[in-house]
Amino acid sequence: FKDRDLFDTELSASYGPPRDIEDYVWKAQIDCYEAERAMFEAYTRRKYRATGVIQWMLNNAWPSLIWHLWDHALRPAGGYFGTKKACEPLHIQYDDGENSISVVSDLPEATPLLSARVRLFDLSLAERFQYAASLTVPADGVTLVCELPDRQSFGKTQFLLLELLEPGGAPCSR
Repeated sequence: FKDRDLFDTELSASYGPPRDIEDYVWKAQIDCYEAERAMFEAYTRRKYRATGVIQWMLNNAWPSLIWHLWDHALRPAGGYFGTKKACEPLHIQYDDGENSISVVSDLPEATPLLSARVRLFDLSLAERFQYAASLTVPADGVTLVCELPDRQSFGKTQFLLLELLEPGGAPCSR
């Protein structure tokens, strides 16, 4: 951690080389959003089998780009919003390890019949996969929506649109 070489290399590989300092900070915030969100989604998907989440830092004592939910001035950072999204009481999410989509509920009661929609796009925004299902999620439980197909031929960059809808069509989680 004496320099940012590893961070900068991965940041540029994921989001392209930064154009200037504002672009660099913006991309670092997006990276932190994704990293924190993934950490909490991985835990909630495996709750009661996982041992928990160790959050390295809630906030930094000085300006920094990584590992915090609030910055040194206690302003919410990208990681805060990623954590907030991952910890929705009713949340549709992608599991990279299982190549699947699930709905996680932290509600004390089972949900009414919900609709889940999964759409996968390649970099040119051509739809490569779609799936829709009706489901009920048990109280404080996890329900598998679907497994995704082999995506190697879809290109390096892909976009998933995950939607969880209430019976009347209002969005619960996206």
